[in-house]
Amino acid sequence: MKKILFVVLVSLLGALAGCTPEKPPRGAVTLAFTNDARGGLADCGCANQPLGGLARRIGYLKKLRAANADRTLLVESGDFLYPEEPAPWGEPEKAAARAETIANAYRIAGYDAVLFGQRDYALGVAPLKKLAEKMAVPILGANVLDKQTGKHFWRESLIVQRGGLRIGLIGVIGLPREPATVWRSEVEVVSPIDVTRRVVAELRPQVDLIVLAANLDAALLKELLGQVPGIDFVLRSNDAGKITHRVEIMHDVPTACLFAGGQYVGRFDITFVEPKKLFQDLSERDILQRKIDQYQAYVTAMEKEAGGSNRVAQFFQGQTERLENYRKYRLGIADWKKELAKIKEKGNRYAYEMAELNDAVAPDPLVAAQVEYFVRTGQFGPVAAGDPEPVIKSKQ
Repeated sequence: MKKILFVVLVSLLGALAGCTPEKPPRGAVTLAFTNDARGGLADCGCANQPLGGLARRIGYLKKLRAANADRTLLVESGDFLYPEEPAPWGEPEKAAARAETIANAYRIAGYDAVLFGQRDYALGVAPLKKLAEKMAVPILGANVLDKQTGKHFWRESLIVQRGGLRIGLIGVIGLPREPATVWRSEVEVVSPIDVTRRVVAELRPQVDLIVLAANLDAALLKELLGQVPGIDFVLRSNDAGKITHRVEIMHDVPTACLFAGGQYVGRFDITFVEPKKLFQDLSERDILQRKIDQYQAYVTAMEKEAGGSNRVAQFFQGQTERLENYRKYRLGIADWKKELAKIKEKGNRYAYEMAELNDAVAPDPLVAAQVEYFVRTGQFGPVAAGDPEPVIKSKQ
């Protein structure tokens, strides 16, 4: 008897030794971002459901920050001021007023960091310096140098604290596109790979997470991530050619990019547990659950119509397609439930959302008034800081 008890005790101890308790999170942060709005002020004008608009975008971001101020980080990853190069619409004065309207809206939203993308240099560096002052936001640009002096125009990196975490932000852009633009005479863009490698090495010992804002095409970004370890998340711009609600993984790094036009806001809800570990995507859980719910509704409706699951085959006899769908949907539900059971909320993890800026999102009234003024006059309408309503005066 004693021998049996001893064997049982040893087995239990061995099992307990093999069970590693879940480590508590060290912090959590909501990383919200925008990209490739390309000067968009109004909604998309879509017949079914108009999406976007600068005032809605700012309204969404302000509400998000107000709800979670201590853990929310707002980042713009580029190409948000102008729709085309070299001189938008051939009306540089109007383009400058549009950019000023956008910059003031970003000040109202309270962005934490901004990366000027290649398109944003369309009117040169001097206007961007004025816009940076208006936004009152740190500007990222680790590989953007003054061609005359060799010095940086903007910050190489930025460290911010949110949700109990220290987060390092880096921003890089790609080499200038053809045709030649005005900013080529002012700006030298050095290798984003070499610069990012150096800055990541400097930041890594100081932070919990590193987020890269990358105004790069997919091929160059993939090359960069293959050569530069230590990046945790990438916010992309310049490659917004398709809508995807999913995160793309490049060399084990989650990357996200919104469709161009400013119709969405991207959002990572990140839980950080321990360093040097990959992040699990909990968004797949939500996608699976939506599929299960959709198929279950179809199955339930058929069973209700037949008077019970055991009567489906007899009730729908002769309706081959409906019976085949019923069988297929039940199998799909079973398979997806198995996949769902594998997703555990432990370790480093995130959930991703591409939030629609639809008519349920309340626009910011100050930004809405400025947009209306610009559309009507082609000029920037000054707004007095702190006023409940915009103070806009037409020029005589």
